[in-house]
Amino acid sequence: MTTKLIENCTCGRCAATQDGGAAPSVLPSGHAPVVGESWQNAAGDTVTVTATGLMVTPRAPRDGEAPPVRVTGITEGANALRERTARMLANARPAEQVDPFAGRAVVGLCLTPRAPDGSGGVVVKVIRTGEQPQREYAEPKPYFATSEAAPASTDELAHLKDEAKRLQAILDDPATGAIDRQRAGYRLTAITTRIEQLEVALHPVPQAGKAPTAGARQFAQPTPHFQLSDAQRAEHEAQATALRAKLAAPGLSPGQRIRLEQELQHLEDLLRLDASPTPDPRPFEERRLQG
Repeated sequence: MTTKLIENCTCGRCAATQDGGAAPSVLPSGHAPVVGESWQNAAGDTVTVTATGLMVTPRAPRDGEAPPVRVTGITEGANALRERTARMLANARPAEQVDPFAGRAVVGLCLTPRAPDGSGGVVVKVIRTGEQPQREYAEPKPYFATSEAAPASTDELAHLKDEAKRLQAILDDPATGAIDRQRAGYRLTAITTRIEQLEVALHPVPQAGKAPTAGARQFAQPTPHFQLSDAQRAEHEAQATALRAKLAAPGLSPGQRIRLEQELQHLEDLLRLDASPTPDPRPFEERRLQG
């Protein structure tokens, strides 16, 4: 019996095999396979190391021996199924996503009224199906177009006067109830207002005097901003003279003197403003507090 190591082995631990025997070679643990290296597995197949992996070459069946079922056949079938599935997925198109709520929209929620028998009182969705209708608007017109376009009618005035007479008769009747009397009074007030409007529209009163010249601007006569009457001016001057006399008298307390000085200052300010031709430059709050 002769022994030989696996070709190109550099580990030095490969198991020996008989030359030409049927015993398979075994790749020990820790052995680093090299591209091009080959050996026989336990089934007698030849295993070759390639650049992309291990390639298994099945052995030829012996005389009268059925070919064994090998894992390589299952692997090839799985590989073929994977390739076929990949081709199917590549050619397949995803199904179009359809919105289940397309064409439907919830436009409102409402609560149904509760009936005496206990039914109702549930929230109901108002669902619009189809496209949203286009918004429509009324034709614009001036605010007073209707009232200005419809002139006052004499027939309307006569009708309102007749109705006012009937309502006045109801109010004058002592047998009329309180509720009917109140309703007739409300209606008579509205009719009277409308009759006055129609009377003015149908029988306009001409303006008194001549109309001003077109384009002539008229202004009021300018007056001083602050001016006392003759009686007020004389009264303020007399009060100021009396206050000066009181301040000159001896025996005043500090509080009385301060109060008299404030009153005198107020009267002097009024007299000075009355003599001034220009407006009062003081702020409004100050003028209001000082009277």
